[in-house]
Amino acid sequence: LHNIGFLNAVATLGTAITKEQVSLLKKLTSNIITLFDGDEAGIKAAQRAMEVAIEEDVIPLMVLLPAGYDPDQLIRKGEVDKLKEKLDHPVDSLTFFIEKRLKGVSDDFPLEKEKAINEAIAMVQRLKTPLKRGIYISKIAQIANLNEEWLYQSIKEIDLNKKERTIKHFFKNKRFPTGEEQLLTLVIKEPSFIPRLAKEKILDDFEDPDLQKIGEVIINLYKEKGELATKDLLFSLFSEENKKILARLMVEEERFSFENINRSFIDCINYIREKKRKKEAKELSYLIKKAEQDKNPEVIEKLLIKKQQLIVSKKEI
Repeated sequence: LHNIGFLNAVATLGTAITKEQVSLLKKLTSNIITLFDGDEAGIKAAQRAMEVAIEEDVIPLMVLLPAGYDPDQLIRKGEVDKLKEKLDHPVDSLTFFIEKRLKGVSDDFPLEKEKAINEAIAMVQRLKTPLKRGIYISKIAQIANLNEEWLYQSIKEIDLNKKERTIKHFFKNKRFPTGEEQLLTLVIKEPSFIPRLAKEKILDDFEDPDLQKIGEVIINLYKEKGELATKDLLFSLFSEENKKILARLMVEEERFSFENINRSFIDCINYIREKKRKKEAKELSYLIKKAEQDKNPEVIEKLLIKKQQLIVSKKEI
């Protein structure tokens, strides 16, 4: 291409165009034209190039050569003027692929048409600015013969569904502190609650032995020194695992904001007790069922008394 006068031309040398290459090109010009063979493989490559360019906020113009031809063949056949003519009249690549997707779908197949429109919308939604998106949404409405307001409503629903999926994914993968962790975080933040922690004897209801150990050390240190210093707490924990857990609790302390710390303390206590009560109730139900199968009335009576005690304890929480 350089040899015949097309000086502003570069080749990717057989590899797909990259974001880095597009980034370099757009520093030199806003008028980027991609040139591909007109066969199926060339069209797919052109679409991939367009998608990469859009990521860099560039919508390239595009030229497709006649099927079976490449630039070198046209030049060798002396058809330089034909190549120049094509380069002088490039098409907007995004418009081309929107039309390609939509024009092949008949109104007689509404579901297929809906799928095609959604795919066209997905192309447009990659654009960086609302103005650009608006221009191409209008093109979709025009090509698909749709009311533009309906199209915008559909896009809002798609965006809302995406946000809901993102939020669900976030909460699915986010690890939230347990009630036991929150309670220890609270007393680290407010050591004045440590005597109440000891009085409630809530550590007996802890499921996590590491957190139970940390809680015991917290109570003992406070009894001994009348305060809770971080360095003393770390020094008193011999297990590396306990120290890691304590470090995590101290990070949580920085993140948490207890507007009503007294209410939070009571809620944590009640939550831990209720959780233990539910676990015990489940175990008792299993044992009662087993005793009934074994036809053992004495065991059943004892278990039912325990179950009644659990019900009473629930009312007291």
